[in-house]
Amino acid sequence: MEKGKISALQMSVMMYHAIIATGILFIPKTVFDAAQQDIWISPIWAFPLGLLSVYIAYKLHKLYPDDTIMQYSQHILGAFFGKVLGLILLLLLYTSISVMVWQYGEFVVSEFLPHTPKYVIVGMMILLCAFAVHGGLEVIGRLAEMVFPFFSYFF
Repeated sequence: MEKGKISALQMSVMMYHAIIATGILFIPKTVFDAAQQDIWISPIWAFPLGLLSVYIAYKLHKLYPDDTIMQYSQHILGAFFGKVLGLILLLLLYTSISVMVWQYGEFVVSEFLPHTPKYVIVGMMILLCAFAVHGGLEVIGRLAEMVFPFFSYFF
């Protein structure tokens, strides 16, 4: 396994890219279906919960600076329940990535390439991601940091 290191800034930029893409493509319609004209209230509810999540992640990182979430969940919950939580987190990661890839395919097919089969678009994106992962975590972090100013400018 690769032992690449990235800075906290690079990690936050990578997380920002993933979250904002989902936030732009998927969340507004879902929230509007539930909230209708009260959609403006949803960020007010979401902000404290997001802040609490970031605070918990920060505190866990300070308590277990050299451990992954899988490792310190076993320290906190014990071996069995820590592994169960790790499995649940892996399943959530798998479903989250699946949704992101599906959203990307839907967006590209509907907006840019309507005559291209979605599986071709998704397959190319997965191949590109595989090359990036093969390059290593540091490469992904540097690239995310490099494109962030351009992304922010156009956003």
